[in-house]
Amino acid sequence: MALPIRVFRANTGSCGGCDAEIVLAVAQAPDMEFVSTPIDADVWLLTGILSQYTRSYIVQTITSMSERPTIIAVGQCALNGAPFGRGGLLDAPEIPVKAQLDGCPPTPAVILAAIRNNLKQRK
Repeated sequence: MALPIRVFRANTGSCGGCDAEIVLAVAQAPDMEFVSTPIDADVWLLTGILSQYTRSYIVQTITSMSERPTIIAVGQCALNGAPFGRGGLLDAPEIPVKAQLDGCPPTPAVILAAIRNNLKQRK
């Protein structure tokens, strides 16, 4: 039996719509489970705009890890800061985003496909 895909969800300042779709997506995926720390995750799903504090925290966490995680930006806020006008991951080149999911929010099917298509091969 294969190990489950371990998912870490980080809301860095959103309305919660993308988070609800992520929870629904992972709940219907028998091959996935949530983990409570970013270090234990195979994939990070980031939602919301990046404040100065959350941007710094994410960069510090990534750089402290021996292996870079697969990071997926979920929703408009994470991509370009909409509707707030700024703070998206597109303005944070130091955060290595593997995939960008457009939508407000993207559907669970789109989220699941992105996780499966972009996850690094696990050992």
